[in-house]
Amino acid sequence: IRAPDAAWNPIICKVLDSHTNLVLAHNVELTKTGYLVETPAGARLEYKKEDIVNLDYSRGKLVFLPDLPPVSEEYDKPKSTSETPKIRFDMRDSRGLVPLRLDGRFFNRGMLVHANTEIEYDLEGEYRELKAIVGVSALDVAGLANGPVQFRILCDGKEVKSITFDQKNAKRAQSIVIPVKDVQRLKLIVSTVKSEDPNDLFSEFNEGKMITLGDIRVLK
Repeated sequence: IRAPDAAWNPIICKVLDSHTNLVLAHNVELTKTGYLVETPAGARLEYKKEDIVNLDYSRGKLVFLPDLPPVSEEYDKPKSTSETPKIRFDMRDSRGLVPLRLDGRFFNRGMLVHANTEIEYDLEGEYRELKAIVGVSALDVAGLANGPVQFRILCDGKEVKSITFDQKNAKRAQSIVIPVKDVQRLKLIVSTVKSEDPNDLFSEFNEGKMITLGDIRVLK
């Protein structure tokens, strides 16, 4: 058996199909008819939903953040409605019918986070980097009409990344890679951006302002 080429991409999932074939996958995307599976060597395989028996994302060298229990979650109630903001894991809706999507790409794993939300994780110094595709879904761009939304990453209390999305750049998702070697506490913050105009009374409203974090994961 030949060892995997060093140039191959890392394995994040094991795909078991209806013919009992086990495929090692570097990436798995939802499509309109099923799944698009990319192997570590770069081959792309299309499957219908009924042809997939199991997607195994069990922990190894890679862990998706939705699989890590947060040590704290903090929310601010919207100033314009009585609904409490929520964090959605892996899907846009609570029933699991609408997948996460950015720039026309579907994500099988990830998070949808409303503005004025903070999430903190205990990484215990076990990981070396954080990766994600960050942006505002086309479904949420209208929520930026009253002002931008900001995404920040703090490692042990120190800010290491800050991205602000407004209506002009909202559709341009960004790929991020953050070193987290020896980091104990990882905090993700999504917030509104206060306007410098004193007459602007709506910039801090968080209704409809959301950030999508596609394939957000930490690697050992």
